[in-house]
Amino acid sequence: MKPKEHIIELGKRLYIKITEVIQAEVAEITEQDCIDYMMQLVIDRTYEGYVTEIQTIYGQLQKILGVKIEPAPDDWDRLFNVDFYIKINNKYIGLQILPTLLA
Repeated sequence: MKPKEHIIELGKRLYIKITEVIQAEVAEITEQDCIDYMMQLVIDRTYEGYVTEIQTIYGQLQKILGVKIEPAPDDWDRLFNVDFYIKINNKYIGLQILPTLLA
């Protein structure tokens, strides 16, 4: 098969996938499926992220560094994006824990 014919054949297959397979799968989605997904996304994943953050700070980082890590006041979070801090000689190191993005 020539390269152009191969590309045309791939385009035809893609069209079938979009118009038949994906369309049928989308048609099966219910309103409750969308509600359940949003609840899982907003509630469950947010909670899991919070628990992971706490375990990272108190379960690992505090032990590794050998210093006390404190939760930052709400205004620090809003002003400086700081979730935790370390106080050393009346100076502060702000910490923010972010999730690892998987590629």
